[in-house]
Amino acid sequence: MTAVAGVDVGNATTEVVLASGGKILGAGRVPTRGRKGSADSLRGAAALVRRLERQLGLALVDRSPRGSRLTPDGELVAGWAQAAVDAAAALDAGVTSLRQRGAAVLHVAASMTVAEYLLPGWLSALRARDPHTAVALTAGNSADVAAAVLDGRADIGFVEGPGLPSGLVARQVGADRLTVTVRRG
Repeated sequence: MTAVAGVDVGNATTEVVLASGGKILGAGRVPTRGRKGSADSLRGAAALVRRLERQLGLALVDRSPRGSRLTPDGELVAGWAQAAVDAAAALDAGVTSLRQRGAAVLHVAASMTVAEYLLPGWLSALRARDPHTAVALTAGNSADVAAAVLDGRADIGFVEGPGLPSGLVARQVGADRLTVTVRRG
């Protein structure tokens, strides 16, 4: 983990200050390894906070017999530490998402006409935009496509024509241009 002002931002002492909501010692609200609310967990929390205060060179807690509360400096440090922990969590989630992206498969079902004439261009555009997305394509009639989406075999389906079964939501993504052709004369 990264050290900030000489303190490991992933350190449990930072978590004690963060999780306390400003009240360091009281009714087991501080997460420690001991049992919730036990004397050991409270002593452990107090020791962790004292160590953090020494590392930072700041008084973070006002202590009294009725409990302890964060000082104004303690509240600032807790806020900054929370932002650092949130940023670290966002970084972790983002990296995890990138790692899993390569394993993701988009299951597409399409009617025969859409699969033959439209999907090749759409899939090429998707590949150019996101080369890590794998696509598994199933082609069939419109009823088969609707059934595949309804039962979860397909993540998305493309059909032509009206009349979808209930349980599906539809949005028009294109339209055909029809031309009438006749013999001269």
